[in-house]
Amino acid sequence: MIRGIYTGAAGMSVKKTWLEVVSNNLANANTAGFKKDVVAFRNLIDSNNFFVDENQGGTGVETVVTDFSQGALRETGNPFDLSIDGKGFFVLSDGTEQSYSRDGHFQLNAEGVLVGPRGLPVQGENGDIVITDNDFSVNRNGEIFSNGKLIDKLQILDFPPGALEKAGNNLYSLKPNAPEPLSVQSQIIQGHLEEANINVVEEMVNLIMLSRSFNDNQKMIQTQDDTLRRAVQDLGRV
Repeated sequence: MIRGIYTGAAGMSVKKTWLEVVSNNLANANTAGFKKDVVAFRNLIDSNNFFVDENQGGTGVETVVTDFSQGALRETGNPFDLSIDGKGFFVLSDGTEQSYSRDGHFQLNAEGVLVGPRGLPVQGENGDIVITDNDFSVNRNGEIFSNGKLIDKLQILDFPPGALEKAGNNLYSLKPNAPEPLSVQSQIIQGHLEEANINVVEEMVNLIMLSRSFNDNQKMIQTQDDTLRRAVQDLGRV
């Protein structure tokens, strides 16, 4: 009986984490360059070293990982919108630390510096990228031209699996003791944005399924609790 309450609670904990992940994915379905999170599971083992059945809440959350697969490219016609077709990340810097992003919805700040999420300067091979003329172009190699002259080249870096963690605002940071980033030759597409790699229909189905399963676990705990309370009351009458 106590085990029933435990497994129900374990099931609710798993569903809660999964619901949070799915909800966040859906909330960012229209965020340029967003990468969805997925939940990795582990089996739970009871006190007798037997695997607990999944329907009994016997699956726990091992970790939440990010799916870095390519999103579709959408044409915007905005010359400041850049997308990466292939591997790698744009590099941004606050002057002290670097951040990384697939969100190429850029703009110029008051000083003419190309900036991305949180107003962080986008990094080229020469540092901050300064564009003094709106008549500029970026070729597929990431080279930036203004008035027909090469002014810089976008810095695009790639990382081994597991090296990055989400840092908010559609940015990533390097984990402690992570391997050094690698240069990568991916194509840059000007006037396009990478869409989130999210299947909205699939995530909505998950949301409905998880909500129902969460409610079922709640009912199971309530039933077990009621049964336990009656057993204690009956024992008191003996």
